[in-house]
Amino acid sequence: MVRIFVACNASRSISLDDVVRHTGMGKSAFCAFFRRATGKTFIAYLNGYRIGQACRMLSQEDMPVSEICYRAGFSDIPYFNRVFKKAMGCTPSAYRSRVHPGQDTGNV
Repeated sequence: MVRIFVACNASRSISLDDVVRHTGMGKSAFCAFFRRATGKTFIAYLNGYRIGQACRMLSQEDMPVSEICYRAGFSDIPYFNRVFKKAMGCTPSAYRSRVHPGQDTGNV
């Protein structure tokens, strides 16, 4: 249920309260359940999903990195860059350069 909710809503702002309302669980019960089920916090899961979407767009789309940031559901470019680098080991522009050598990197 949560995975479908994330897939359908990842490009918009999603709070922990939104997903808790969707599941009908209390916040602490949901957090404990989700961590046991996935080994991650909800926010870590959501960011991972969004980074996956960003990677797909960086490899398949020709839009600027800033637009990919927003389309993937992040609302802050510096935060997107930090989360991306932590997850992927490089910046979004460097990732695009690795996937498409010689292509304009679409720097932010």
